[in-house]
Amino acid sequence: MTHKEIEDFLLASYRLMMANTTATSCSCPPGRLVEFSYEDFRGQRVGALEKTYNQLGLSGFATARPLMEQEIGANDDYRTNTYALSEEEKQRVLAAWA
Repeated sequence: MTHKEIEDFLLASYRLMMANTTATSCSCPPGRLVEFSYEDFRGQRVGALEKTYNQLGLSGFATARPLMEQEIGANDDYRTNTYALSEEEKQRVLAAWA
């Protein structure tokens, strides 16, 4: 595959995945789907998980919390990948995902 073919595949796959997610999420009973942004999760990881437990009506968060904190702490050095896109590439992504 060429670089362009890979890019085209990724752009199309994301669009299909999001369309399927939207269609599927509409069929979830109320109170059975929780969504939050990656940025919100990164800023308050344990808090986002606690909120998810609460919104879904799940018990056991107090028991799970120390293990979650341990796992999150073990990954504190994780750094999100960064990408420098040209203006042309940005426009291509925006057009494909519009």
